[in-house]
Amino acid sequence: MGDAGFTYDGMLSYDSLTNILIHVPYYNNNITAFDTNLNLIARHHSIDTHFIAKNQSINIGTAVTFKEPPVTINGRSWAYNGLLYILSQQQAENESSEAFNTYSPIDVYEIGSGKYLNSYKLPILHGQNVTDIMMVSDVDMICAYPKKIVHYRIIH
Repeated sequence: MGDAGFTYDGMLSYDSLTNILIHVPYYNNNITAFDTNLNLIARHHSIDTHFIAKNQSINIGTAVTFKEPPVTINGRSWAYNGLLYILSQQQAENESSEAFNTYSPIDVYEIGSGKYLNSYKLPILHGQNVTDIMMVSDVDMICAYPKKIVHYRIIH
């Protein structure tokens, strides 16, 4: 592993509706689905066009770390009722920096097929982005900001 395994660092979520585990790495656009025996079910990709961030690792004594601050593709993710919600960390190719800097994008995928369904744009509050997400029903999302917890009602 040229990157000391950092490529695989990410979030592991479980969807009780489908009984599927989903791994979403922080540093690439892979989405991997497993059954509860950890048998591979499917590999998908997020809509992000950064397939693998060009992060490099270095040895410092007995430790391994990033050579430079890493490029994060995906933030937190959450699986719920057959859907996967990913807090995207990258600006879309078709949007301006000004627009991207006004919200935190949540991309939604169907777990079984990996099909992209839509995105939600959650507001930046007091200059701070969403840091974590959790669906608690089909329409209720709880979002953590650095200094605040916010409930959003999702309209499909």
